Amino acid sequence: MRGDIIRKTLSSIGRIGISIGDLVAIILSEGYGASYSQLQKAADKREAARNTSKLAANLGRKYSALIYKLKKDGLIMKKSDKVYLTGKGEVKLGGLNKKYLKKKFKPEPANNFTIVVYDVPKKKGNKRRWLRESLTNLGLKMIQRSVFLGKVKLPEDFLNDIKDLDLFDCVEIFEITKSGTLREL
Repeated sequence: MRGDIIRKTLSSIGRIGISIGDLVAIILSEGYGASYSQLQKAADKREAARNTSKLAANLGRKYSALIYKLKKDGLIMKKSDKVYLTGKGEVKLGGLNKKYLKKKFKPEPANNFTIVVYDVPKKKGNKRRWLRESLTNLGLKMIQRSVFLGKVKLPEDFLNDIKDLDLFDCVEIFEITKSGTLREL
């Protein structure tokens, strides 16, 4: 979760030079999980509202601490009232994007059912979310919260990503050769 928040913040700063006050206000108003387009729309609304009203000066404790940490770590720099990514920040953002962005895997149809069962620890919440979204995008259906089923052959890229994200010990994959009660699906 923390890496994802840092990734979204660095991404927003990298795409548009934005004042710290505006950045914090937009993130706070749109909430955690807002897409880039939602943040951009909020930024546009905020710019329009600037002509008619004053912005609140209070940045919020959490986000001012985040900006302070990013600056202290050398990931962003401040020039006048705007913040920009540094070279180190761009490298960090690239690594976080590689780690957290959703890949579009190309599923291959299979004759047999595939069952994927996982138990990802709570501290790896972003990885659990990535796994759930990837399985859904592959065309598997959720039977229970951590059990997915589908007639899909899992791509090798997906299996490599499971290893790269250190989820190999948390995931079990089964292929069913006899249908039993699954004939109705």
